[in-house]
Amino acid sequence: MSLETERITPFQYMFTVACFLQSSALLSSFIAPLTLQDSWLMILFGMVCALPFLLVYSALMKSFPGRNLIQITLAALGRPLGTVVSLLFIWFFLTLSALNLRDFGQFIRQIILVETPVIVVVALCALLCAYAVYNGVKVVTRYASIYALMAILLAVLAILLTLELMDFNHFLPIMAQEPIRYVQGTNVTTTIPFGELVVMLMIGPYVEEGKKRRGVYLLGGFLIGGATLLSIVARDIAVLGKVGPLFALPSFETLRLARVLDLNRLEILFAIVLVVLLFFKICVLFYVSVLAIAQMLGLKRYHPLVLMLGALIIGYSFFVFPTSVVHASESRETSAILWVLFEFLLPLLVLIVGRARGLHKKQQQPAQQQASPPVQQQASSPSGTGA
Repeated sequence: MSLETERITPFQYMFTVACFLQSSALLSSFIAPLTLQDSWLMILFGMVCALPFLLVYSALMKSFPGRNLIQITLAALGRPLGTVVSLLFIWFFLTLSALNLRDFGQFIRQIILVETPVIVVVALCALLCAYAVYNGVKVVTRYASIYALMAILLAVLAILLTLELMDFNHFLPIMAQEPIRYVQGTNVTTTIPFGELVVMLMIGPYVEEGKKRRGVYLLGGFLIGGATLLSIVARDIAVLGKVGPLFALPSFETLRLARVLDLNRLEILFAIVLVVLLFFKICVLFYVSVLAIAQMLGLKRYHPLVLMLGALIIGYSFFVFPTSVVHASESRETSAILWVLFEFLLPLLVLIVGRARGLHKKQQQPAQQQASPPVQQQASSPSGTGA
């Protein structure tokens, strides 16, 4: 049973992945207190450590074509265990939605609408997301390429405008921290931005067939998003140096120092782009959560759940953490470890069990039969001419 009738192009899928990662520009505030001037290395280490995650995701999409993560889990593990694991995935999706919605509200409250209650900002964002989700995956991902290019252009522009402020001595000394800090920093970058791509398994079945497998486009988006994050973190270190970890939003402070022809306040560009990226990420997480719950309930349409789930996510967002400082601390110490279960261990379990039961062969055979047209039986006609 397919809950989504529309399809997106492979390039839309790739830019959706890239844009999803680029929205993690707030990540530097999580790892900067840990690894200081070596935070840029944590992005590289995180990308390398996330490659096994991507291999598992690609293998799941290849082994179970046309099925999303919930469908794959139920098919591979069976109803009892599959239901428990699926419920865990749903809780994970809802938690990510609530966390990012609260981040969105806190950012708007601190930077733009300082006298507006957070509940108003959060409710308006959730309402706009609900509108996009109700209209399907095509609307949710329609402008992903534009958003991703906006983030790339802003990153390049910010580097050019802050070149004279950069001091590359800020990167020294390299690898001078305690080893445990690098382990913890790598774990944070692996799980929080990159491992969250597990949600793309819910969108994979709704991507049109391209010349290459979906895993290739997943990797392409991963590289674009990872390169953008790397450039942002490295730029902030070069400009801010040792004072960078003291700021909650290092990128915002970096652009505040930039000037063009005696014009300042360029940080508003960062605020606009970050708001757009966070809104996009919340839309994707909201859509994935609605889709997963509808799949579990066996519904034919997910639309009746949109408003109800939006209200649930709004309420949940005010309980996940009290302040941004607590959020950053818990992300470093708790979430980064717990998320490994949802992003790698459970998908790996589903893949291993599914392949052990030979389900991947059963899934691929019908797909191959649909790809090749059936041989039509020709009606027998009497040979020769009658006299």
